[in-house]
Amino acid sequence: MIKVTKGNALEITIDIWTWLAETGGLKYNWPGWEENGGLYASTGAYCPLCTVYPECHECPLTKGGGNCYSFAFGNWSTAGNVATRCKYAAQFVEQLKGLRSKPVLIPITKENALDIAIELWEWIAGTNPKVEDKGTWPGWDRYEGEGGPFSCPFCVLYYKDSCEGCPLIDCYDTPFGNWEDTGDVDEEEEWDEERLAAAVKFLEFLRGLESRVLKKYEVELHFCGHFSTQVTAINEDEAVRIAREEADGIPESQLARQLYFLHPTEDGDYAEELDDGK
Repeated sequence: MIKVTKGNALEITIDIWTWLAETGGLKYNWPGWEENGGLYASTGAYCPLCTVYPECHECPLTKGGGNCYSFAFGNWSTAGNVATRCKYAAQFVEQLKGLRSKPVLIPITKENALDIAIELWEWIAGTNPKVEDKGTWPGWDRYEGEGGPFSCPFCVLYYKDSCEGCPLIDCYDTPFGNWEDTGDVDEEEEWDEERLAAAVKFLEFLRGLESRVLKKYEVELHFCGHFSTQVTAINEDEAVRIAREEADGIPESQLARQLYFLHPTEDGDYAEELDDGK
C-alpha cells in the first residue's frame, strides 16, 4: 500500500481523473484503490487532495477561494450520463494539471520567521547593500503573503497585535533602525558604506536571536479545575502569558493564584514548575 501525502496527492488525483475522463466511471471505482486491487488506500471522498488538505483554503486547487465545485468537478458531479461525465472529467484533468506549474507557498509561522529573516538579511548584507526595498528580495516568491506590507516575517505575525510577542521587541531599537536611517544620507558613497554596516550588524543581531528562538511548551493551569494547552513562545514567562489568554472563564482576580506547570513537548527544551504568586 502506498500512503497518500502532500507530495504525491496531486499526481494521484490527476491519475484518478484521467481514468474518469476515459471511462466515465465514478471515483470509488478507480482501479488504483486498494479495495479494487490497487496500491492506494481509499481516502476521504475518494479524493487524495481532500485527504491531505482537510481545509479547502489549504488545497492548491482552491487557495484563491471557493471550493472544488467552482471547477469542472461541479459540473461532473451533476452530470446525468457517461458522455457528460467524460467531458467534464477531461476538463477537470486540465485544471488539475495547471496546478503543477503553481509553486506551493510556505506559510510564515512563529517557527520559521527567524530563519526567513536571517535569509533575507543575508541577501541584503551580502549581495545588495544598497537595496532600499526589502520587498525586492527574490525569496518572497516562496512564502505566502510575500512578507506583508512591511516585507518582514515578524511583522506578518505580530504587527496586528502592536508587535506584542515579537522577538525583536522594538525593531527600531536594533541595528535595523540604523539601517532605516541611512536612507536619509545624501552622499552616495557614505550612504552605501553606512547602510552596509547597519545591515551586517542587524544580521548579526538576528543570528544572536537563535538562542531565543521560539519553542513549543505544554502549559497546564490548575485552579478549581484543569486547563491544558500547547503554545509557542520565546521563554517560559511568555508561554504562561499566552496560556492565560487562551484560558477562558477564569476571572482576572484569580489568575494570580494559578499554578503553572511547564512540560517539554517533543521539541521543547524546558521542564520547570512555576508558581506565579504575584
